[in-house]
Amino acid sequence: MYYSCDFCSYFADYQYELEEHEEEEHPSCNACQRMFRDHHSRRQHFLASSNHNYCGACDRHFSSPAALRGHEETHRPRDIRCPRCDRGFPSVSAMAKHAELGKCFGLTQQQWVKKVRDWELQSGNPNLLTVPRLGYSDDNASAGRIEATARSYNGRAFECYLCSREFGSLVSLNQHLNSGAHSTKDFRCKKCGFTATWLSGLIGHVETEKCGFMSRSQVRTLATPIAQLRLRN
Repeated sequence: MYYSCDFCSYFADYQYELEEHEEEEHPSCNACQRMFRDHHSRRQHFLASSNHNYCGACDRHFSSPAALRGHEETHRPRDIRCPRCDRGFPSVSAMAKHAELGKCFGLTQQQWVKKVRDWELQSGNPNLLTVPRLGYSDDNASAGRIEATARSYNGRAFECYLCSREFGSLVSLNQHLNSGAHSTKDFRCKKCGFTATWLSGLIGHVETEKCGFMSRSQVRTLATPIAQLRLRN
């Protein structure tokens, strides 16, 4: 009696010899309890199986789909550029986050909402990216930065009057007040209803293509109008 390998022409006189051969010559996937003819076949399995969060470019596994998507951004060309500092980014959401939080644009969260709503109306796509508001007005959205004063000091720290969170400096408190922490979620996915406080959050959701609102190539067309928002009056 002999034992034959299912993946090559190897024959063994004993079961343990076959098992040793398969372990040494044919890679396996422990998670799926499968064995493969060669490493290329196993790699194709990792790429195709929903059980694996696998990056084929660098042969790495990740703990979740979100972690894999975040990693995959490192392999994308940084060809989406900030019009102010010319820094390159791998995605529209990354460029938008830079614009929102960096010094290049200098807009508060409310000012971002106003400029996006204005762009939607001018381009003939009302509420493409924003939550519909009855009687929308620029009055509140046009407000500048919120500035706390020394009066917010409570004897031991500077306190946020909205959430009572304490900060070690007035600068930190003002950064908190203008961060969008207390803002409404004005950005919305028209397909699935996902909402976000910042534009970058919505674009990051759309870039995953989970709900099919836009493809990544369609999202890239938003890079130019987003970059121009700061340049509009």
